[in-house]
Amino acid sequence: MKKFFSKFKLWELIWIPLSLVLITGAWLLEYFLTPVDMRDTIVWQIIYFIATFTGMLCVVLTSGKRWVQWIVGLINIAGFIALYWHWQLYGNFALNLGFYIPASIVGIIYWLKNRDTKDTCHVRELSKKNKIIMAIASVVSLVVIAIPLSYLDRSAGELWTFVGFLDSAGTVLGIIGQVLSNLRYTEQWWVWIILDVVMAILNFVIGSYAMGVMYILWTTNAVIGLIVWHKSAKKDAELSAQSVQIENLDGQKEGEENETK
Repeated sequence: MKKFFSKFKLWELIWIPLSLVLITGAWLLEYFLTPVDMRDTIVWQIIYFIATFTGMLCVVLTSGKRWVQWIVGLINIAGFIALYWHWQLYGNFALNLGFYIPASIVGIIYWLKNRDTKDTCHVRELSKKNKIIMAIASVVSLVVIAIPLSYLDRSAGELWTFVGFLDSAGTVLGIIGQVLSNLRYTEQWWVWIILDVVMAILNFVIGSYAMGVMYILWTTNAVIGLIVWHKSAKKDAELSAQSVQIENLDGQKEGEENETK
């Protein structure tokens, strides 16, 4: 047991149980604030709780660069698929079913091939040029895709509403964030921070307080992930540069020895 916990950093050992306590409290608060005739059945309540906690656990594990986050994430996705269908939020339902599941499978394979230890993987950062391209592409995607998609969301009512747009924006940002996560880019955390704020607002608006709290916790954790990944990516880049320098020196030495011979 001691060996198992030694694999985690102190902030992870504190954050995981604290998240469980906060999400449990929000879940119970939401349950008792909801009128009896409007409460979901116990089965949906259990699915709701499992989805919110595994979602939080998944993000904590991702911050620590742990590939096992993909396994926990699949449980989280399965819960969200059921919940979003039940709540008629079809934008996020389609995102989880048609994109997150296959993307998670690809992520597991890709991360396992790029591990720096048994449990964690190498991370990297986009170049300045690619950061600008990503920012522009994200804004264009929100305008071109999110607004039209919001018309198809039943939660949007007759035409377009604030809730419908938030749901659709979450779909677009989720795809961008997932792609960056699969490719191990640190910039994914900027996308997740924006997405988590959007989804927190959405869930508080529709009365899903436990999920709203979860997204607030995700926002906090995304900031932690950004810091951890930035430091790690910088360290990996420095080690890679040193490795190239050593290889160049070895090559020069071999060339000099060949000339001497």
